[in-house]
Amino acid sequence: MTKDRWKLAIIGLGLGLATLAAEAGQCGAPAPGATPEVTTTLAEPSPTPSPVVAALGTAVSGTPAAGGIPAPYAGRRNPFTLDDPSAINEGALVYYGNCQFCHGSKGKGDGPSATGLVPPPTNLTVLEYLFANQPDREFWIVSEGIPGTAMPGFKDRLTEEQRWLALTYEWNLAKQANRQ
Repeated sequence: MTKDRWKLAIIGLGLGLATLAAEAGQCGAPAPGATPEVTTTLAEPSPTPSPVVAALGTAVSGTPAAGGIPAPYAGRRNPFTLDDPSAINEGALVYYGNCQFCHGSKGKGDGPSATGLVPPPTNLTVLEYLFANQPDREFWIVSEGIPGTAMPGFKDRLTEEQRWLALTYEWNLAKQANRQ
């Protein structure tokens, strides 16, 4: 990663932490002094997907889920190769600055801010198929959020590239969990 990209990643991480701290009602901030551990070795995934995963067949942002992905997102493809180590590492920075508070360090929906959220955050480790085969749907969800849940949209907080990098890292978490 170039020096400028590292700077951007660190700035993005700081902005993500500040944004989440300011929005403690959605997915709060990490515990003071907490340092996220970046790893790709995972424990067993939960056998039960969250209600959000089960509800993907319903409307999100007012659009039917059955092939009804909004035009700005329909057909979008991840510009990164899902197993690209550089993209995974950059995605980890984005993930730990914006996602791990709710989804947890392993992507299982058990982050420090997940307690009491209804519905609970999605266990990302059950989504390997969707990340690989429906990237436009996942990009839409990360961009727009899920109404009626604590899942915020990130299109105004993260660049398009950062959102794809986060999805690349999340796919890696799911892939690792499903190989154990």
